[in-house]
Amino acid sequence: PILCVTQQHKTPFIGQAGEALDFYQKSNGLYFSTTPNKDRVLQNMVAAAARDNVFKGKTVGLLSREGIDAIPVDRSLKPALAAHGIKVAYEARISADDSAAQSQIPLEVQQMKSKNVDFIMLTTGLIVANVFVQQADSQRYTPQYMTSDFASGGADIYTIGMPASFAGSITYTALRTG
Repeated sequence: PILCVTQQHKTPFIGQAGEALDFYQKSNGLYFSTTPNKDRVLQNMVAAAARDNVFKGKTVGLLSREGIDAIPVDRSLKPALAAHGIKVAYEARISADDSAAQSQIPLEVQQMKSKNVDFIMLTTGLIVANVFVQQADSQRYTPQYMTSDFASGGADIYTIGMPASFAGSITYTALRTG
């Protein structure tokens, strides 16, 4: 709806959630958000986590999703990790189709586990993240997780439904609410 409002109707749009950098560019200055764009959120998360030595001694995995959110993950997150010398041992890219995603998650949990991933960066919405963490927990696989404001991962609602194994997760946020 952002581009419909800003491009087609030439109307300013103010949103709370940051979007991919493309939305700001394609809106010709008519889209504003109260949080940083998703590319910046991912870059800031990596910079802060690297500064805090969060990745030290970890085998890093990435849970991402096909579709619009894959663009900032590929364009910003992966290069930021590489720039800090952080290798991703495995990326589980889940389908944007919810029914297909449900069948992929158990297999992707097994793949993460087989690659000895002990630290997973969650860059999906709360439903896929919750299902993944619950499935990992049911398979007795309990890596540490990291979220950010990307896909609202820094908001309290993101953790609703998470099992006890999610305790100890790391979140970087710029929000004062949620």
